[in-house]
Amino acid sequence: MHAQDAIYEHLIHNILFPATRYQFKGISQDASGVRIVLTQKYISDIYSTPKQKEIDQYLVTGLGLTVENRYYYGNDYIAITDVFSDSDNVLAEGGNLLFIDPIIQFKKPAPIVIEYYYKHLQ
Repeated sequence: MHAQDAIYEHLIHNILFPATRYQFKGISQDASGVRIVLTQKYISDIYSTPKQKEIDQYLVTGLGLTVENRYYYGNDYIAITDVFSDSDNVLAEGGNLLFIDPIIQFKKPAPIVIEYYYKHLQ
């Protein structure tokens, strides 16, 4: 993944999952190359794990995605995975779902995806 792709993935995350948005802190370099430095609100493990039906409902009804495969949700623009009830990457705080580091893959060039989501979800 190129650095610009990671930036776009995190921008889409911030649009889709504002309760767990990333904050850009800077750019660093290590032996492997350039690194993007981000922070994310700490989500305590005191929150409950939602049922898969709740996750499905949020992604399908709330975000307009379809189930593409087990734990894969998508549309013409993106696919989201790593969001299932058997892990700790989706937690529930009351009626709100908190998505922690889902994997977002682009099906179209990143600028087209960004434009689509800015128009349709804002």
